[in-house]
Amino acid sequence: MLHNGLRVTTSETTESLFRMLSAGRFDYFPRGISEAWFELKQRNETDLVAEQNLLLYYPTAVYYFVNKENEALAKRIESGLETMIDNGQFDQFFYHHPRTSSGLEKLHGRKILQLESPDLPDTLPVGNPRYWIDLSSMRAD
Repeated sequence: MLHNGLRVTTSETTESLFRMLSAGRFDYFPRGISEAWFELKQRNETDLVAEQNLLLYYPTAVYYFVNKENEALAKRIESGLETMIDNGQFDQFFYHHPRTSSGLEKLHGRKILQLESPDLPDTLPVGNPRYWIDLSSMRAD
């Protein structure tokens, strides 16, 4: 966010960020598609809403951490995920998981503001579409 020229307020906890947002210390608190509406509903917030016209997009990764002594487990997880991507089971799970699907449904017609993520590792396959959500059908711009 800082790299892209956005002002950033930090905190040790998510709860603190929610309190600061409610108190007006900043204007928005970006959340992922599996977080925003789930958290609002879970928290029963009355003074907060999800912004309805914009989508901040930047590539980021999800990692699975295993004990460094258990390379076999790491390879098995990677192999299993690749197999699921190949046979469509990953997309089936991802796009139909309640937290993801409810967020994706609310993204259509938004203006997408694409941000850079300069701190991603060089090994991350950002250019490989098999690992990323295709947002082109959701654009309003």
